Amino acid sequence: MIQPLRRIHGRMFLSLGIVLPILRDASGSTVEISSSANLLVPDVLVYASTSESKRDVPADAVLLGAFVSGKTYRLPSANSRFVLLYSLARRELLGVFPAGAAR
Repeated sequence: MIQPLRRIHGRMFLSLGIVLPILRDASGSTVEISSSANLLVPDVLVYASTSESKRDVPADAVLLGAFVSGKTYRLPSANSRFVLLYSLARRELLGVFPAGAAR
């Protein structure tokens, strides 16, 4: 009973820890993700996808690299509309965010 609540609270904390929107440069080829606090989730990976998912990393998702706050990630195509954060250690999708507005 408490495990689902912990999972919900963990996702809420993660969502609050990410500064939105995720900024896309003028050419639409890179995004920058910033965190207002250190994430307490181990081994977070960043993916780009053309489709939004609520549970798993979509089949069309492309790995951009390990999450580092303030890092700029190159998108594989201009069609990449969503950025996904995935915890490898938890094997769980932590969040899906729109690729963001132009800077």
